[in-house]
Amino acid sequence: MQPLSVGSYSFPSKPDGVSQKQFERQSTLKQVGNPKENGLVLGRAELSGQSYFDHGPGRLQGQAKGQASLTAAGGQFEVKHEGRLGTTQVRGEFEVGAKVKGEVGTKLSRREAAVVGHASTEGFVGARGELHVEQKQGKHFSQSLDGSVKAGAEANAVATFAFEPKKGTAMAKVGFGARAGAQESASGELKLGVVRLSGGISAQQGVGTSFGVGAGIQDGRAMVSLDVGAAVGLGASVNVGVAVNTRAIAHNAHAAGHAVKGAAHTAGHAVKEAAHTAGHAVKEAAHSVKEGVRQLGHSPRPTAP
Repeated sequence: MQPLSVGSYSFPSKPDGVSQKQFERQSTLKQVGNPKENGLVLGRAELSGQSYFDHGPGRLQGQAKGQASLTAAGGQFEVKHEGRLGTTQVRGEFEVGAKVKGEVGTKLSRREAAVVGHASTEGFVGARGELHVEQKQGKHFSQSLDGSVKAGAEANAVATFAFEPKKGTAMAKVGFGARAGAQESASGELKLGVVRLSGGISAQQGVGTSFGVGAGIQDGRAMVSLDVGAAVGLGASVNVGVAVNTRAIAHNAHAAGHAVKGAAHTAGHAVKEAAHTAGHAVKEAAHSVKEGVRQLGHSPRPTAP
């Protein structure tokens, strides 16, 4: 369950020269299959995490995240096809088990004028299945559709404030969600040039609530998103989002300005050449008239009979 349909934030990578502490444990409970080889696994438990901390004059940065999961059964598949209508990609996965993960980080940098605070956590117990279909045609048109089915109990929360001018990021978002029961959802996105439109709808049976709101600029995209829903027994929720690629608009405006400048230069050059040709023609005509008059003045006079 993602509280926000548009705009996500990944904490900056570990700075060079800073040591990182990490741990990873994996236990096998009569595991059958390997998802990397045949897409199927039965029985597996995992625990992993990592953290780092960095500080100095005018800077402070740290991060910690971890994940624990117990999988009773799971699988995944992916199919990709390229044809006359572009590239079509289909992938899906399912899982029965439990998972919990969380992340917290902070960054303060006087040199980069950056301030970041980010925290998120989510947990799920039950069964879930997801399907993703995406089609691309060229660089300026794409469409995607996502569907999911879940049954069990889950909860999540996210809070982010990020201001990183060198990375073109200034955003804030907050959201939470909790549900017990079943949920079916579908969402889609359509990209036409510099504009992206997204939307979705979901139905749920059981008890649940969700709220999320976010706005800002990230990676050159201005975005706004909203997700509100509540259910007791049967209910529905709606999420909408809009993102505009401001970098592409600026690039197109620059290209258009360059084209106008080039057209004006060409037109000016053509006018200059036309004026030069017309002036040359007038000069030649005047010279011809002058020559005619001179020859007329020097022609012999007729004698009297």
